[in-house]
Amino acid sequence: MLEDQRSIVQAEEGRRFTRVDVFWKATVFSEGDGYTGMVCNVSAGGVLMMLQEVYCLETVVMLRTARLGDLTGTISWRSPESVGIRFDLAPEKIVEALPDLLPPLPPPIEES
Repeated sequence: MLEDQRSIVQAEEGRRFTRVDVFWKATVFSEGDGYTGMVCNVSAGGVLMMLQEVYCLETVVMLRTARLGDLTGTISWRSPESVGIRFDLAPEKIVEALPDLLPPLPPPIEES
């Protein structure tokens, strides 16, 4: 998907950050136990991860991927086979770690 198309998808979905489809093997750790799955998309704010053991996870987790290393986060939603993990790290730091993948963040909106 081209950068212009990502912006359109982001705007149409009303999302704060552009999501990019990926296919990364990942492990999520919760209460010391690790569960392996796949990251399906990533944004400056978090990831969508597919895995079977979604109901074994506590709210606070640590995600391990080859591209991002270890990042702490919070489960923001869950379905029977996937979870949304919101990163604790600032979005700017995620964009810095994935400059070839994620577009620059838009400037902050000033309130009048």
